Amino acid sequence: MGGVKWALDHPGAMILLAVALLAVLGATVDRVLKRLRAGRRSWPRGWRWLCRVGQHTPAGRHSQLESATDPCRYEWRCASCGRLGSAGLIHDHGPAGGKDPSCVRIAVCRRCGDERRDTDHRVRAVLGADLDGEDRSRIPAWRTVEACDVVEICVDCGNCDIATFQQHDPESTDFSHRCRRCGHWDADDAD
Repeated sequence: MGGVKWALDHPGAMILLAVALLAVLGATVDRVLKRLRAGRRSWPRGWRWLCRVGQHTPAGRHSQLESATDPCRYEWRCASCGRLGSAGLIHDHGPAGGKDPSCVRIAVCRRCGDERRDTDHRVRAVLGADLDGEDRSRIPAWRTVEACDVVEICVDCGNCDIATFQQHDPESTDFSHRCRRCGHWDADDAD
């Protein structure tokens, strides 16, 4: 009880002690953060308790497993405790080759031969109202094309896709906009 009475009798000393403790704590945290920013890849020596509660170092390491059957398998391990965090494939795909008739480019991994296929279409946008017979024949029979739908047609392979947006032509600029082509009415209710 005497310590509490002394603290109440000397509030200036208690404030000074609290400020000193905060300064020491701030200096310690600043030192740890500087070491982590400087490239230290693991927690400081006394901080391994963070790994015990599941807070592994963010600057872990990727290591390649030496496997002849799966040369692209990598794993991430904590730099402090060595615990396995995740594993996966990291391929080293080379440049993609030329396009085939369906606009597909193939890039092959330099280590394991895995193929990555990407499509590379050069598209032109055509309104549904402006489709001619040849372009209209490329659209599947089950798809309906409205007058204001934007159809994207590949210049190289003829692949056809209907875009997710429409391009309307409003006939007036007042508060109600009716499209000249399809009659779609858009009320301006921004108020």
